[in-house]
Amino acid sequence: MKRLVLISLLAASVSSAVTWSKIFDTEEWDGCWCLQEIEDGYIVTGRTSTYVEGGNALWLFKTDTLGDIVWSKAYAGTNDTTGG
Repeated sequence: MKRLVLISLLAASVSSAVTWSKIFDTEEWDGCWCLQEIEDGYIVTGRTSTYVEGGNALWLFKTDTLGDIVWSKAYAGTNDTTGG
């Protein structure tokens, strides 16, 4: 049985109205560890097992202010490598 874990970003206004939401997923396990808002978007670190056979890779990506991915990179080590 394949289990799917997604990374979801949700932006809301001060009045709690949702302004946008995005779901990021690959073909395997994904998870978000840290999210940092920056001037022109967000930096997200997490993990994915899409790029590593039998382990996890650190997944780092940047989005713009609307949540669209600007760039994405996975860093794989010899064992599990995750961001946190």
